[in-house]
Amino acid sequence: GRFDFAFVLVFLAPLFVVALFHDLTSGEREAGRLRMLDALPRGGAKLLRRRMLLRVALLWAALAVPFLVAAVASGVGDAAIFAVLSVILAYLLFWMALAALVARLRWSSVANAATLAACWLVLVLVLPTLAHVAINRAVPIGQGAEIALAQREMVNRAWDIPRETTMRRFYAGHPEWADSAPLGSAFHYKWYFAFHQVGDESVATKVRAYRSGLERRDAAARMLGWVLPSVGVQALLTRLADTDVRAQLAYQDRVRAFHARLRNFYYGYLFRDRPFGRVDFGRAPIFTARMNTAGGSNKAADRP
Repeated sequence: GRFDFAFVLVFLAPLFVVALFHDLTSGEREAGRLRMLDALPRGGAKLLRRRMLLRVALLWAALAVPFLVAAVASGVGDAAIFAVLSVILAYLLFWMALAALVARLRWSSVANAATLAACWLVLVLVLPTLAHVAINRAVPIGQGAEIALAQREMVNRAWDIPRETTMRRFYAGHPEWADSAPLGSAFHYKWYFAFHQVGDESVATKVRAYRSGLERRDAAARMLGWVLPSVGVQALLTRLADTDVRAQLAYQDRVRAFHARLRNFYYGYLFRDRPFGRVDFGRAPIFTARMNTAGGSNKAADRP
C-alpha cells in the first residue's frame, strides 16, 4: 500500500510500542532491580505506570504533531483533527494494554518481544489478509473491465445495424425526445449520442450488481473493524478523510448526475435542432472540484 499516515499508524506504530514496552517490567526483573523498586515508597507499580504514561505520551506526540502541522496547513476542520488524534491515542493504548497483559505472564524480555511481534503479525497482517480473501469469496463481483468491454462492444455494434433500430431503443427509454425529426441520409450527432446512451444502458444491470457487491464488501469490512483494531483504524481514517468506498460511490453518483444534466442540456440542441450561440456556452452546466475543509478531501460542486 501507500506509505501514508495510515500506514505509519497501523503498521509501524505498534512496532514502536513493542520496542518500548516489551521489557518495561521484565527488564527491571532481569537486572535485579524490581524488588528494590517495589520496596521504595514511590517505586514499584507507580513508577512503572509513570514510565508507561510518559512513553505512550511521547509516542503519541511523535505521531500527532506531524499530523497536526500538516492538517492545519491543509485547512482540515477541528472536528476531523480531534477525531484523528483520538484514534491515534486509542490505537496506541490498545497495543500498550496488550504489552501490559503479556508482561503479567512474567516471561523474559525476549519472550515478551517475540510474543508481541507475533501478535502484531497476526493482528495487522495475517488476519486482515485472510479476512479480505474471505470477504472477496463470500461477495463475488465482476470485473469493471468486463463491464467496460461489454459497453464498448454494444457501441461498436451500433455502426453495423440500422440507425432506426438504435433510435427506437433510445426513444423507448427517453420518450421526451421521441418527437425529434426523423434521421436523414446524412450523419447526425443525435444518432451518435443515442447509440452511446443505449450502450451505457445495456450494461446498467451489471453496473448495479457491481456497485451492490462493492457496498456489501465495504459493509463486511467495516463490521470486521469491530473485531480487528488495525482494520477498524484504517476504516475510521478513510471515513474521516472521505476517501472510503462510500465516499467514492457518492462522488461517482455526483459525476453521474452531472453527466445527466450535461446530456439533457445538449440534447435540447441536438434533438430540437436549436442553434447554439455564444451566449449558450455560459448556460452549460459546470463541474468543478473543491476542497472540503472539514475533512480535507476533494468534493464536487456543479451549477446549472
